[in-house]
Amino acid sequence: DALRRDLTIGALLLRVERRPTSESSSGLCYDLLDFYGGVDDIRAGVLRSPCPSSSGAAAEVLVAEVRAAVLRSPAEVEMAEKLGLDARSPEEVVQVLWWAKVLMDDPLRICRALRFAAKFRFQLHEAFWSAVPFALEPLRFYELAFTKTFPPGELRLAAALLGGKDFKVGSDAAELIGGLMAAAITAAEFEKSDGAVAEFTLACFPAFESLKVVTVVMA
Repeated sequence: DALRRDLTIGALLLRVERRPTSESSSGLCYDLLDFYGGVDDIRAGVLRSPCPSSSGAAAEVLVAEVRAAVLRSPAEVEMAEKLGLDARSPEEVVQVLWWAKVLMDDPLRICRALRFAAKFRFQLHEAFWSAVPFALEPLRFYELAFTKTFPPGELRLAAALLGGKDFKVGSDAAELIGGLMAAAITAAEFEKSDGAVAEFTLACFPAFESLKVVTVVMA
């Protein structure tokens, strides 16, 4: 169950047991179960997706299994090549691709991660920016629904996705959220570019430039 969560900070589990404390009474005892480093991520102020891990020769096997599970189309394989995943360590590849799987399953988790980053002043793990492009195609379905209500390109669209109260946080991170999501799910932006990598870079570049955030590599 913890591995299916979208962030390690939400993958912490609490085991509650009733243990005898004396002959006449008993109390509840709590054990925190942290399988994917959620506590360390909270301390470091980092948002990261849980992902399976392995070491040695088994790590290469794990990479192959995750690639087969996530990269199911020629377009997704090409995306991985453009992002330079083959040049990264097995641990980095699994982190990116597993997070991509999580976001593809529910692309609104992109909004959730960005909103948490703004609300809690946490930093998104660098793997996030390589994982997001894989989820842009599923995000199109949400774009179609929201543009029925909000005119394309309006920041109100981002506020609707992310929660109006949190969106009003006066910080660079909030501006990043608005600029990213309003652009990334606007139909015009999707139609003007050649592919998901180009779409994501085009949508994010203005906000990233001001925040000195490294975006995905263009082909």
